[in-house]
Amino acid sequence: ILFSYYEFPQDVVQSWQWMNQNLPHEPRVITPSNVSSLYLMTYTSARPFMPRGIMSVASNYDVEERFLKANKLFGVDEAIVRGSLEGTNNTGCKGFECFPDTGNNFNGALFYLYGGWFEKRSLSDFLDEKEPPVGHKIEELVSRYRQIRTSWQDAEADYIYEGPWERQLTGARSVGNNPGLEAIYQNPTVTIYKIIR
Repeated sequence: ILFSYYEFPQDVVQSWQWMNQNLPHEPRVITPSNVSSLYLMTYTSARPFMPRGIMSVASNYDVEERFLKANKLFGVDEAIVRGSLEGTNNTGCKGFECFPDTGNNFNGALFYLYGGWFEKRSLSDFLDEKEPPVGHKIEELVSRYRQIRTSWQDAEADYIYEGPWERQLTGARSVGNNPGLEAIYQNPTVTIYKIIR
């Protein structure tokens, strides 16, 4: 059972292979999933729209804005965004029953954005200082999320990746009914869209 937990669904692997073979070098790809962004950066030549905060030279503000914009474009409910930051979303499964990285995808946004900065074992613990105000930061991000207005055509991306981790965040709602998008790849689990400009 342990090995199957770490296996990717074949449809996901096939979509990565298709991207490597059919999209131009370093395609700009958007997804609201921090897990997909990490795997796209690792297994394909894609440049994900959302940089990983602890692996990027982008400012915290820019990383936050891209996270918020990607979630807004996919129509992720504010409660899911908040839960992902707080780590309180219910995955509906336990341990090895979960699709690989389901819990991390649904609850790992704070670590994705800041690494261990807001974790309890942060540097402040060792300096006997107060912990960074994580609740205040979450409220700030949720407030900014409410105010964001953006469109697919304004996004600094050319392609959209929609697979199982994206559907976990959107409640299986698809972005595909937008007339500004063209489906260019599809299998039973993953759809890749081109943003029409």
